[in-house]
Amino acid sequence: MDQDKVQIIVAEIDKWRRSKLLPEHYCDFLMNLYMDEREVEGPSVLGISQKAVSNSNWKTWMSIIAITGIISFIGLHFTSFSFWMQTGVLAVLAVTLYLVGAAQRVKQPLVSCLCFGGASGILLLGGIYLLHLREAGTVPLVFVVALCGMIWILTGIAAKFPVFHFAGWLLLLLIYAFVLRHNITDIDWIGVELSWVPLSLVLCWLAWLLHHVNKQISAVFFLTGVLCWFGGELYGFVWTGLDKDVLQLLLGAKLAVGGGVLFALRKKWVEWVM
Repeated sequence: MDQDKVQIIVAEIDKWRRSKLLPEHYCDFLMNLYMDEREVEGPSVLGISQKAVSNSNWKTWMSIIAITGIISFIGLHFTSFSFWMQTGVLAVLAVTLYLVGAAQRVKQPLVSCLCFGGASGILLLGGIYLLHLREAGTVPLVFVVALCGMIWILTGIAAKFPVFHFAGWLLLLLIYAFVLRHNITDIDWIGVELSWVPLSLVLCWLAWLLHHVNKQISAVFFLTGVLCWFGGELYGFVWTGLDKDVLQLLLGAKLAVGGGVLFALRKKWVEWVM
């Protein structure tokens, strides 16, 4: 059977196992059957088997060499390109990686994850680099980073990769902290807590609200909410001159309260994320 079809069937069997659509021993039998057939193809790296390499023709090799040469040329001469050409190259590369990642989402999850990661990195670092060239200032930089965060969130949700969804929220939280730092210079510990605790409660409420719809999304909201619960202390340590002893006391108190609530409601929230 074709290698791609086998991989799709194996992925489906794994879904049946997780969703309890078939008994465990049936899933094991089917998995062993198709895994044995896949092993006939020989060892593989990122889904490329020995047989595929051995039976490849000269056109495939020439295409790989040509693509590698083009990428190398662009990389070596990138800084000598004009601003708009650099923008176009980065945009094409990011879009291509996103499309490849989407195309390989089911067949090659690892390749898909690497493509999404590369595209997301290009989007963020490339955007910062281009803004630095134009000396655009703080506001455009904040806008670009926030936009990257939202794209990462949408990518994580659409591709069902929670790590990108969570990484997008981390970017947005960094932007939130940055905006607080530059707009509220004289802040006390009450202001710090009011800046983060309500956000934490809203995110945890959204996790509860969405757990019937999508548990992956719910889990990310819940984890982000827990992070925001301690966001005030992290923000206070890094970006304010507040008394460290007070922040340490607050951190200890919130650890006790948060831990107690999580323990008391463990039978509730565990259903949101698992």
